[in-house]
Amino acid sequence: LSISVADDLAGLEGVLQYTFKDIKLLEQATTHSSYAQKRATHNPDYERLEFFGDAILKFIVSEHLFAKFPTIKEGALTKKRSHLIADQTLALYSSNLELSKFVQVSYSERQAAGHERPALLADIFEAIIGAIYLDGGIDSAKTFVLRTILKMEPQLEKQGWLNDYKSALQEWLQRNQSPLPEYIVEEASGPDHQKEFRIKVTCLIHGESKSFVGTGQSKKESEKNAAEAAWLFIQSSAS
Repeated sequence: LSISVADDLAGLEGVLQYTFKDIKLLEQATTHSSYAQKRATHNPDYERLEFFGDAILKFIVSEHLFAKFPTIKEGALTKKRSHLIADQTLALYSSNLELSKFVQVSYSERQAAGHERPALLADIFEAIIGAIYLDGGIDSAKTFVLRTILKMEPQLEKQGWLNDYKSALQEWLQRNQSPLPEYIVEEASGPDHQKEFRIKVTCLIHGESKSFVGTGQSKKESEKNAAEAAWLFIQSSAS
């Protein structure tokens, strides 16, 4: 390793709060194909580690959600997991860790800000998980993943779990020992091909029964809008 790359990797280990036994795994996890090709080296890029890290991440998050929400059904768990491991969420994790500073790309790619692309940062995050797993096993990978996710949960909650307001509302109510929300169709008007629904959601917030209304051209859309109104009320009352 060159001195500059070694310094960068040492700095990244500090950010990750993990020290590698085999530092070449971390080097591979942060190497873009443009850099490897430009340097005409035989060092592999991050892509194989990203493939592997994706599977490890899915397992860790699935186990975390399964334990955290013992009463939630499979469909809701799947939706929660999809939000926590979506590319846009992984890019948020990467941005929070400032991983773009450590990605090795070619000069032209850096000039085009390729090292800051959300899709690449999401891949690098997964590659790092794969590298940590291969270097330190599942417990090390789990510690890194859960620490990163838990640190970001307040921000994700403010975004309604990335705009999934029904799941965000249900989770908040369960966490605060309140009954699940109740959705009731109050009105369905208009011709069959252009129906408009009005749905009311009622829930117990800070010990008081509150109702919120949402409208839309489908029951699903109306429920989402009603849940959004309830979620925004919870956020405003907490501030």
